[in-house]
Amino acid sequence: MLSWYDSNWEHRAYWGADSIAYGAGGTTGHRYMGPLPPTGRWVRLEVPASQVGLEGSAVSAMSFSQFNGRATWDSVGKAAVVITNDPNSGGSTNSSPTNTTLTNATIWVDDRLPNGAVPMSNGGDSWNWVNGNPAPFSGALAHQSSIAAGLHEHYFAWASQTLRVNSATA
Repeated sequence: MLSWYDSNWEHRAYWGADSIAYGAGGTTGHRYMGPLPPTGRWVRLEVPASQVGLEGSAVSAMSFSQFNGRATWDSVGKAAVVITNDPNSGGSTNSSPTNTTLTNATIWVDDRLPNGAVPMSNGGDSWNWVNGNPAPFSGALAHQSSIAAGLHEHYFAWASQTLRVNSATA
């Protein structure tokens, strides 16, 4: 589960089993985003701001939560997503594969926390910056959770360098 804080923590997205009891199911405080990504390779997780109620917000904290196991996280930010039809698909617009392009990307966390952020953790987790196993996807470091049973998370708060999330019309 990923959680964001603007004036409250009611902005969450999760993948896989519904094992973390934060927020009310089916709301912006507890939004299901699909199955767990495949293990052993980097996967970009995309969460539309509208799905977690962040449009027009200034985010100053973020949490990386797991239930059992370990996860490694890398670059965090925002971008506009442009989806276009695959030019090799024969022109069909109904069932053709698509290409995803990121535009106006802003990186917020990559190799370090945002300015002013205070790192915290609970449930036996910690901030563990790694440069291997796995090698970072972006930059020189990724952050990896501890291996722990049950709910464990590492997070940061009070970032003076906030992440401004625009509205869909801006």
